[in-house]
Amino acid sequence: MQTLMKAYHKELATLAGFAPDTVENYESCLIMYFDFARGQLNIDPLAAGAKDLLTWMMHLREQGLSRSRLTHHKAALKHFFGLLVKMKKRSGNPAELLFTPRRRKSDHNQPISQAIAFELPGQDDLYAIAETNGLKIGVIKTSLESQDG
Repeated sequence: MQTLMKAYHKELATLAGFAPDTVENYESCLIMYFDFARGQLNIDPLAAGAKDLLTWMMHLREQGLSRSRLTHHKAALKHFFGLLVKMKKRSGNPAELLFTPRRRKSDHNQPISQAIAFELPGQDDLYAIAETNGLKIGVIKTSLESQDG
């Protein structure tokens, strides 16, 4: 296992170019997964299937980990099992099938409709539409005052 962890470290730090903190984070995620696989699932962590990895991710979610931390755990598993495939120790990457943790929808933060976004009631109103990845995330309305004077 130490040889695999050294190869994983090299893959992340040298080949993928991840920051030292990210490499350390992913390695700690793997150690936690290995302990869970052996202790709770009673399986060889390297032989896990997608269902086993999903059980691990659900366990983490039940522990109250943030969406960001769940994403780190998923990425650590995806890179690790990808390395095993690359080294020909597995034929497929079960972590590719894991869900991507998503933010829950909020009643307070709903996207605006396109009809509202482009409805300009008068010349004195200025609408600024903030856009991220094609999703409108906010509208700011200001009134323009005449500069004649």
